[in-house]
Amino acid sequence: MKILTIICLMITFSAISQEPAKIENDTLYYAGQKYWEGKEIRMGYGSAQNKDFAFINFSSGLSASPAGAGWSKSVIKIDKLYKQQGKCYIRGKIKGLAMNKAIVDIEGAIDNKEILTE
Repeated sequence: MKILTIICLMITFSAISQEPAKIENDTLYYAGQKYWEGKEIRMGYGSAQNKDFAFINFSSGLSASPAGAGWSKSVIKIDKLYKQQGKCYIRGKIKGLAMNKAIVDIEGAIDNKEILTE
């Protein structure tokens, strides 16, 4: 009986799986959240083994590198939403700093709590 209950629960959880991120008009939708240009989002904590960010990178245009653990709790102001190779991304700047762009893989960042949701 316990095995049957566990199997039923596993089937139920797999059926409830998250829909992929999508961009419609000027809005990105994922995990019940909406993102648009001008919206501010807060970074959580990095999910890499050394606490750096695995799904948020800083880009200088030619290269990108993972955001370090010291950027936790920073605020990103979104300036572009785009889809590349089937994945949705957010591009923005850290609020208050004139530095390189932050590139966010929205699905990975939310699923791993690198971006805090409301």
